Amino acid sequence: MKVVCKKNNAFTIIELLVVIAIIGILVAIIMPVASKWIEKSNDSKCLSNLRQIGVALKLYANENNDTIVPAFSSSANPVTWQSRLDPYLGLPANTLRSGRAWQCPRFLKFPGTANRPSYVVNYNLTMFTQPKRFVQLPQGRRFILVMENYNINQDWFNQSTLQGLNATQLAQVFRHPGSSLNTGTSRVLWNDLSISDATFNEVQANRSNLASSLWIYE
Repeated sequence: MKVVCKKNNAFTIIELLVVIAIIGILVAIIMPVASKWIEKSNDSKCLSNLRQIGVALKLYANENNDTIVPAFSSSANPVTWQSRLDPYLGLPANTLRSGRAWQCPRFLKFPGTANRPSYVVNYNLTMFTQPKRFVQLPQGRRFILVMENYNINQDWFNQSTLQGLNATQLAQVFRHPGSSLNTGTSRVLWNDLSISDATFNEVQANRSNLASSLWIYE
């Protein structure tokens, strides 16, 4: 009588442990890469937001005698600069707290920011009663037009705003990676509609000097 030996195809405990160890190593390698990819995607979304806002600001100016959109006006409708720009962004009116162009993904990581605007305008250029015109800005100089916000229900900054913020609030404003682990940057839309990242020291340089401030000129 011939005896047939059945082949055992099951994994041994050692083989299972080896497979689990390999999977663990692969996950450990992939997760940081995936995390960096997500962060880059978030930064790209913020950059895209500011590009859209820059285009919207220019379109608004083209239809309003070259005027930079007013930051806020309680006597007009809509009252906020975001709501005034919504139509130029293809958004329904008054969607500033949830419209896709108004939300920086990094900002939404902070608690309580879901219903806050991610970006603010330079109050000096967008004063309620007398907003500036693009043509009025001194030639050869650049000014902060839009930058990033912290967790507050406010739509504008001026040259003194950042001086009064605590460490948590500053971390929210300067939320993008900087040149060192301890130095974050804020993404800035300039009056020439270019976009770049700037540190606290860079945006505050000569802040009260009319001849070289990034905030004011008169």
